[in-house]
Amino acid sequence: MERFAANQMYGRLSRCRELIRAIKGEKRIAKPVANPFVVRTAAEVADFFGVNARTVMDDWTETGMPFTKGAYDLSAIAKWKFARFRDELRNRQSGDAKERKEHAQADLMETKRDLLRGELVRRDDVVRSAGELLTWVKAGVERMPEDFAMMIPAEVRPEVRQRCEELCGVVLTRLSTWEPLSESDTELPDEEI
Repeated sequence: MERFAANQMYGRLSRCRELIRAIKGEKRIAKPVANPFVVRTAAEVADFFGVNARTVMDDWTETGMPFTKGAYDLSAIAKWKFARFRDELRNRQSGDAKERKEHAQADLMETKRDLLRGELVRRDDVVRSAGELLTWVKAGVERMPEDFAMMIPAEVRPEVRQRCEELCGVVLTRLSTWEPLSESDTELPDEEI
């Protein structure tokens, strides 16, 4: 919608520029000529700029359009419209930049607040803690075959110990290649270890 309004406004500005060029061209003429760009009614102004007559009467005259009753100078109106459009465009662009800056500052303040409350954790703290946890788990898993060996009867102990070491090796391999589950993965795989 904004693009349509901008294209429409650009078309009107092009007509205004043509009008200004024509007026500048008149200044070079030695003989004074009656200004063909002065019209007598708001309807003629509306027709020239491609808008409704109510727009001219209600909106433009109330917002500072230059005119005297019965003499509407199209060149002065074109200059006024061009200046108004330029100002609106500048305000919109500076407003967008100002708004982006305000949002960025608000995000930064929210992040700092969450960090101070302990709701956010620094990445290096997580990496260090995860490394310590995995080191502890690895030591416990590697110790399991030895710890359980005494609970198993002597005649099957070597086979059970070997199988336990294999299973612990699989667990450690999986831990070393672990990746977080995606949001779509809600269940753990049913693989036999």
